[in-house]
Amino acid sequence: MKKAVIAALIVGLVGIGYMAFATEQGATRETAAQETMAAGTDALAEGPINVRGVVEKSESGLALFNGKETYLLKGGEEVREDALEGMIGKLVKISGDLEKDDKGAWINVKEAVVAN
Repeated sequence: MKKAVIAALIVGLVGIGYMAFATEQGATRETAAQETMAAGTDALAEGPINVRGVVEKSESGLALFNGKETYLLKGGEEVREDALEGMIGKLVKISGDLEKDDKGAWINVKEAVVAN
């Protein structure tokens, strides 16, 4: 009986630790996107970009996280935002133009396909 209780406590603590880590990672990605926009995005060069990552929904809109950077996404004539919403949580390849203005930087998506 004691072994079962101890095992249950260990599993519970590991689960709680994993949930806290996952929540922190999501907050970190959102903060990174906001900091990129707030910094005036001088470190990002405007122009064509091809990037692979996971589409996520953030407070600022749709974003692509590639493991290092978070890029905000905007649909256009070629790819509508509702098509991008269908890719949330999926690994995708995005092609488009990196643009910036006084509000921040984003990728104007020209092509988005689910990666294999």
